[in-house]
Amino acid sequence: MLICKTRPHHSCDLGALSVEEKIQIHAQEVLYPEGHCIRGASFLSRVPLLQHLAPIVRHHHRRYDAPPVMDQHGEAQLAQILFLADIIERSVNRDIYILHQNSRLRKVAEEEAGASVDPDVVGIFLDVSEREDFWLDLESPRLYYLLLHRGPFGGKQVGIGELKQISEMFRNIIDFRSRFTATHSSGVARSAMLISRAFGMSASEVQLMEVAGNVHDLGKLAVPNAILEKPAKLSEDEFQVMKQHTYSTYTILNMIGGLRQLPEWAAFHHERLDGKGYPFHLASDRLDTGARILAVADVFTALAEDRPYRKKLNDDKIIQIIAQMAADKKLDTQIVQALEDNIASIKAEVTEWQAPMLNFYETQFVPLSSAT
Repeated sequence: MLICKTRPHHSCDLGALSVEEKIQIHAQEVLYPEGHCIRGASFLSRVPLLQHLAPIVRHHHRRYDAPPVMDQHGEAQLAQILFLADIIERSVNRDIYILHQNSRLRKVAEEEAGASVDPDVVGIFLDVSEREDFWLDLESPRLYYLLLHRGPFGGKQVGIGELKQISEMFRNIIDFRSRFTATHSSGVARSAMLISRAFGMSASEVQLMEVAGNVHDLGKLAVPNAILEKPAKLSEDEFQVMKQHTYSTYTILNMIGGLRQLPEWAAFHHERLDGKGYPFHLASDRLDTGARILAVADVFTALAEDRPYRKKLNDDKIIQIIAQMAADKKLDTQIVQALEDNIASIKAEVTEWQAPMLNFYETQFVPLSSAT
């Protein structure tokens, strides 16, 4: 449900949210349950590899007894399967052993038959859920492994073009959690691409650098909005929570086979050459050119955009701060120089690149969020 909800929920522990955020999310979905469905479908529709899933996500809260609006290639039944899966997942009590509640959960499904959910879908569920391993898999720490290797995309190979499209979808899911970060990852991706090109990296490395920039903050999906949007300096406890985001980015991307550089370039952007970064405390001998470029691109982009606690900085101030970080052996001096030499053109191109993302956020995403 990560794509649908555009927030930590099923795939990322809901416990990462504050009590206030949990209450707000629940209230939004009760009042306007279709909001997250529309947003999820909008994200998926922009990715050719995944756009066939958009109508399924769009209608996965449509009741069986409601007037039909779709029935192409079994999409209506697939949406109903997703609806029932959502109902069952929400009904699971994480504090009770799963085999002590499976009978109750089966009854929940039976009660939905013919009203919310297609009786045929409920029947299939009752058949497969008779086995204990069905329920044990749901609670297993190996669940992601099972989905990865037994799911429809298990072992599927994609080219750099498809990978870029998927990364752009996740970029928007990540950034659109807060108006202060609505174009952050797109800015990091573009500036990292331009810096790497100016630094003489190969065309394939430049492309992969853009992908890394798109997903460098993937782990922030597990960080509460109260921390992301705090209009003041984070407390020590809040900063410790924030530190998890690069670790989560690394562990998630490291599951993708064949792209060793991607998780390192994306997740090491808060490491520093002096070894005092986080979360791995890697020093210069462990940070390759790509990781160093993305670190500079992330700092540059953050300083050049508004934050809850300050306005964006001008070019002179940005250069002053980044140059000092290089002098303190936190950032790579040569890469900082490449940015400084091209800052006017890089900033102009990044601003132009971010414009359609900002337009998408303001015209399509914000109205839906306001409606909920």
